[in-house]
Amino acid sequence: MSLEDQIDEQLFTIMDFLKPRNLTLSISLPHLAMLRWLYRNPVLSISMAAAYSQVSQPAMTQAAQKLEREGWIIRRRDENDQRVVWISLTPEGRKHVESVEAMQHERLRQLIRNLDAEDKESLSRVLAKIQHNVSQLG
Repeated sequence: MSLEDQIDEQLFTIMDFLKPRNLTLSISLPHLAMLRWLYRNPVLSISMAAAYSQVSQPAMTQAAQKLEREGWIIRRRDENDQRVVWISLTPEGRKHVESVEAMQHERLRQLIRNLDAEDKESLSRVLAKIQHNVSQLG
């Protein structure tokens, strides 16, 4: 197995461990990902959300309608251009995202708990480089 294959397998295992589990939400993981993106970008248009999710605008419209029915987002038309629909989190949607993120942070803390300070600093430096590469490629 090549080093790249080992890294791929290691990252897959870590990402799988960090996936939200045992949630009592009535939405899919892709919908949850959208809520998390809205948490970081408080107001998005449907077209921006579709581009981020790499789905069609009609598919994103359907997803937004479902999330609105669940009470997790608000949709509103642009005052100047009625074709544009803006979406944002409701307080309940924000609460759900915060709950999921708290769970994931705890799982991450479990993963790095046994690392000494030097290993944590090294990991942070490597992840910063990878994060930089993501911003350059994305």
